[in-house]
Amino acid sequence: MKSQRIDWKTQLNRLISDRCRGAVPLTAATARLLMSMERRGVSLDRIRSAVRSVQKAHRSMAPLWHLSRTVAASRRETVKGHLIEFLSLLKQQSDQAVRRLAQELLSGTVMTHSFSSLVFRGLVEAKRLGRKVRVICTESRPGSEGVKLAGLLTEAGLPVTLVPDVQFFRWIGECQLILLGADALLPDGLVHKVGTYLLACEARRRRVPVWSVATSLKWMPVRWQLPMIGVACRIAPEPIRQDLSLYDLTPWHLISRVILEDRIISGRRVPEVVSDLTRGKGDGER
Repeated sequence: MKSQRIDWKTQLNRLISDRCRGAVPLTAATARLLMSMERRGVSLDRIRSAVRSVQKAHRSMAPLWHLSRTVAASRRETVKGHLIEFLSLLKQQSDQAVRRLAQELLSGTVMTHSFSSLVFRGLVEAKRLGRKVRVICTESRPGSEGVKLAGLLTEAGLPVTLVPDVQFFRWIGECQLILLGADALLPDGLVHKVGTYLLACEARRRRVPVWSVATSLKWMPVRWQLPMIGVACRIAPEPIRQDLSLYDLTPWHLISRVILEDRIISGRRVPEVVSDLTRGKGDGER
């Protein structure tokens, strides 16, 4: 029994310290851990405490916020069913968003920033549909998530060029589209990897459209707060004062489109749609 207890605690600590996975895979892994805890007879209070700990460590990841609320509203006899339903919804929305993105993409050169499972899967699906897409991946420091994306896209057979973050100024002129994921859709902007705001500003100046692919589980009815900046890995091991910002906020007027599982909306309309989702509505543009 002791080894089992250590095992789930170790997994929990790994989720708390994870700075590599995006919001969807990290949330799915958290939900699966909670289900494992429930099967082992862990108390509901400890399950709730576990999901709160992960959510607190990743305040900018909206699906974790929704997962925490789902568990908080559950009883001991219903938490397993609610977790199964949540995982099913997370997968369903993600699959639909990927298909919608792939259908919207045209052949051409696309720039990405950071790692998004939806962006990766959408680009691979677009290739399967016959689109000839070339991808420019920024390195995405300090975590270098873009290196991971570039490697996976290369393995999938897409032509990829990996560039240092500061070189996006050089390459953006060759792109027809900037394609981003989303950690959260807030009323005041898109939460995404640090550097997104600067990239979106330059894209607007160059008249390059910026798309974000997300799901309805990415909305969060709170405004940008300082703790959402997060804590990235250290740039250097030396005891030097460092900026460890992990996320930034990009105002909606800089985002051309947001592609969700059931609709495509303009960036400027996101605050209105987030408000509708909060009230349980949800009519979109198409």
